Amino acid sequence: LMKKILLFIVFLLAFLIPAFIFKSDAGFYESLSLPQFAPPKEVFSIWILLYILIAYVFAYVFSTYDKEVINDFKQIAIVNYILNISFTPVFFEMQNYLLAMLIAIATFITSVFLLYETYKLNKRLSILLIPYVLWTLLASILIIAVFIMN
Repeated sequence: LMKKILLFIVFLLAFLIPAFIFKSDAGFYESLSLPQFAPPKEVFSIWILLYILIAYVFAYVFSTYDKEVINDFKQIAIVNYILNISFTPVFFEMQNYLLAMLIAIATFITSVFLLYETYKLNKRLSILLIPYVLWTLLASILIIAVFIMN
């Protein structure tokens, strides 16, 4: 149990620290031409909940299963993590809409694979990743619209 708790804290910090270092700029977001379906900036605090769910899944998987069993999960998790944390600096600091769009789409695709790999290990646990997959889908559609409109 202690191992799971420590892993959960480590994984959660791995998501939260970059989120605090690379801040999203609400003023910049509101200055963009946005589609009608764009959520208000306050809704993006959903990421904290998503990071908690992802960290729990990661902690559970890495503390429960043998390394050989979770190799595919681990590779997808690493790629998904790198993509996830790279979106904010690319979009908000570099203001590179094309690269941000590609990162968002790749994040969505890898989140689907992450869900699949988790499902193969533990069907009930995989349910916790459904909000993440849905949110990355919405984010991908939103950034495609931002790319087109700006």
